[in-house]
Amino acid sequence: MVEDEELEKIRQNRLREIKMSAQNKSDPDIEGVLHLSANNFRSTINGDKPTLVDFWAEWCMPCRIMTPVMEAMAKKYAGKVVFGKVNVDENSDIAIEFNINAIPNFILFVKGKSAGQALGAIGEKGIEDLLKKVL
Repeated sequence: MVEDEELEKIRQNRLREIKMSAQNKSDPDIEGVLHLSANNFRSTINGDKPTLVDFWAEWCMPCRIMTPVMEAMAKKYAGKVVFGKVNVDENSDIAIEFNINAIPNFILFVKGKSAGQALGAIGEKGIEDLLKKVL
């Protein structure tokens, strides 16, 4: 009986771990933030509006901390700035092209050219400081 209870606890803990892993498998959909890849990266950064791109990875905790910040800023600057995220593990060619060696890494593009860059969990103030360069 004690052995059955212990096995059940182990099973429950393992199920909890699997669920947590599945939830963290990919970045959750963020309202107003585009998921960028080779298919849409160029057309997005070459658009008429400034584009702030967050280079991130699922295993990066500072990247995860910035997720709600990106969502809030996308709402605040809706219609003025395009917000996007590039998963560097899935899009290593883009990361290499822009010399992304550390994440989170934010690059602000205007008509396809870099207009500013910031590294780390910079918060709302850091993003606003970047955006002030072009707004």
